[in-house]
Amino acid sequence: MLTLYPELKPHKEHFLPVDNLHTIYIEESGNKDGLPVLFVHDGPGYGSDPFCRRLLDSERFRIIMIDQRGCGKSTPLAETAHNRPDILIQDIERVRQHLGIDKWMLIGMGWGGFLSQQYAGAHPEAVLGVVISGFFVADEAGISWVLVEGAPKMFPDTWHEVMKDCPRENFAEVLSYFSKYLNGSNELLQIQAAKQWAAWVAKISTLHPCQDLVDRLTHPHQAIALAKLGCKFYQELTDRPASSDSHFKDIPGIIVHGRYDAISPLARAFDLHQNWAGSDLYIIRDAGHSVRDPAMVDALIKSIGAMADRIGGVSKLNG
Repeated sequence: MLTLYPELKPHKEHFLPVDNLHTIYIEESGNKDGLPVLFVHDGPGYGSDPFCRRLLDSERFRIIMIDQRGCGKSTPLAETAHNRPDILIQDIERVRQHLGIDKWMLIGMGWGGFLSQQYAGAHPEAVLGVVISGFFVADEAGISWVLVEGAPKMFPDTWHEVMKDCPRENFAEVLSYFSKYLNGSNELLQIQAAKQWAAWVAKISTLHPCQDLVDRLTHPHQAIALAKLGCKFYQELTDRPASSDSHFKDIPGIIVHGRYDAISPLARAFDLHQNWAGSDLYIIRDAGHSVRDPAMVDALIKSIGAMADRIGGVSKLNG
């Protein structure tokens, strides 16, 4: 089984104003002359994760990470105004142009996989290939799975522990419950609700318990962005169907999905694969949604290397 590459720090950071309100954070690490690779982080609301730098060989790749609007080091934190999927996709293109990159490879995690697929459809001329892990679509089916129909039935004990005061008749009730506190004036109740939302997401994201992920996502700075943006996007996206743009279908793709993904059921990745002629699907039997599961680390390192070889780059495996 392949393991993580050594820890890696960015050698360059950018703060790019994208409108009159938002400034997004960009970092670069690895080989300045290597194959350009953009990580599109999970969410909505996660922010980039230094853990993910270690999935790539720093000698072979120019590793680029961004914090989407309202996330991580981007400002203002947890801002919901002027923040929609189509705008996030435009931001990805702004970053490519800002960095002077002709074409790049994308790695999308969860929600970031959806954004990567949509970006590839909108800008196929700029995309060499796409690797998607834990493909998640924040539509009615996807949101209902996470909050009502799927994950709470897989993890009833965790729901009782973390969300027992939250109604669960339908996902609209859940979102209304959280929206009341997250958008209220009581900062203590706001943070409590944010940490409750974040703890639920963290605890169902891995097949094997991972306290490091729970600690990261429930940190107040992280939790408030994860909860406010997640709640806002979920409320809006149920009425806005995902684009059916087919321009991405000839782009090389690798889809990696945990058999026991409780955030996004395997059927979503399988359907994506069936409708994407240029894709391969790898089902990881000992993994959930998060890259923190060791089997997912192994699968992603292999898939990233395979995609680099497929599109003409070179990647040595960290065996």
